[in-house]
Amino acid sequence: MGQVLGGFFIINREGKLELRKYGSEPVLDIAQKHRFSSSFSDFITRYTAVSSTNMRTETAEYYSVDPDDGLTMNLGVNPLLQFGLDETRARLCTNMVNIICALITSVASIIYAVCAEQGNRLLKAQKRSEAHAKMRAEEARLQLEMIAANNELTVGVALALKHGHTNGEVDSGLKSAESARDKYTKFLEEVALAAINEKEDAE
Repeated sequence: MGQVLGGFFIINREGKLELRKYGSEPVLDIAQKHRFSSSFSDFITRYTAVSSTNMRTETAEYYSVDPDDGLTMNLGVNPLLQFGLDETRARLCTNMVNIICALITSVASIIYAVCAEQGNRLLKAQKRSEAHAKMRAEEARLQLEMIAANNELTVGVALALKHGHTNGEVDSGLKSAESARDKYTKFLEEVALAAINEKEDAE
C-alpha cells in the first residue's frame, strides 16, 4: 500500500500508523567529517540445498545439487509444496535448488560489484575532499605569510621615512615580500597543475 501511494508507513511516537511520502528536498546534510569509508570483502553466500517439511509424512526432506558444499535454505512447512505426488514435490524442490543457487550467486555478484564501485567512489571523494582541505590550509598559511611580509616592508619604509635613512629594514622587508610572493606563485602553479591532472583522470 505504501509503495502504491509513493511513500512508506511508520509507527510514530504516539503509536499511530503514519504514511510518509518520498520527497526531492534533502532533510539532513551529512558533512564530510561525519562520513567514513569502508572496504568490502569478496565473500559470497552460496546455497546448494533446500530443506522442506512434508506435512503428510511429517518429515523434513532434503534436496541438493552436486557438489553440495554450500548453505542449506530451510523452507519450513511451505503450503504450496504440500499438494500433488511425491515426484512432483521432489521435482519442484529440485528446480527451486537450481534456481536459488543461480539467482543468489548472480545477485550476490551484482551487489558486490555495486558496493565495490560505491566504495571506490566514496574513497575517491574523501581523498579529493582531504586534498582540497589541505590545499586551502596551505593557501591560508601563505596568505598570512604575505601579509606579515607586507607589514614588515611597510614598517621598514615608515622607519626609513621617519629617520631619513635606512638601516636594512627596507631590504629585509623586500626580501620577505619577494619570498612570500614566489611561494604563493609556486602554490598557484601547483594548484593549476593538480586541477589539470584531476580533469584528465575524470575523462
